[in-house]
Amino acid sequence: MIKVIDIKKLIWGFLVIIILISGTGKLYAWHQDKLDNKVEVVEKNIEVAGQTLVSDAARASKKAKKEDFFAAYRLMRENMRSREIEMLEKIINSEKTEKKAKDAASLRIVQITREMEQELKIENLIRSKGFADCVVFLQPEGVSIVIKGDGLSEGEESEIRKLVKGILGENNKISIILKAGEEN
Repeated sequence: MIKVIDIKKLIWGFLVIIILISGTGKLYAWHQDKLDNKVEVVEKNIEVAGQTLVSDAARASKKAKKEDFFAAYRLMRENMRSREIEMLEKIINSEKTEKKAKDAASLRIVQITREMEQELKIENLIRSKGFADCVVFLQPEGVSIVIKGDGLSEGEESEIRKLVKGILGENNKISIILKAGEEN
């Protein structure tokens, strides 16, 4: 089934994802036993970085309305991930950070890298099938794909789902969204 959604809803969805990502460091710290002052300093740095991510995403979403959605989203995604990786590297490189926090930050960087690779593979495969453009959003509950175009045949939709399952596996929910035309 092909879904058509409002671009504003999609942008709000991205903002929610960004907010969730910015809270990753805080959530981990919450689960640790009696954090010492050194870890609290790291938490404050994470909070500031998270607020920066959210404000950058809001600016990028306003810019996306004026520019090509696909290019603007890829730029926003790249900036968001770069900042998240930078924040995680600060945690890893800090002498004040406990080993558990460093290990969790290292694992998150590996996960981000894997997600970036998977999104890029899927986007390139879809474009190689003749579609003008697309962006892929990997989320814990599944994958959303926004494709530039006015419609998909059942065969095209089936082919896209097969490509995605080949990269991500069979157990992922796949949502395909069409974005027709450009917004003013």
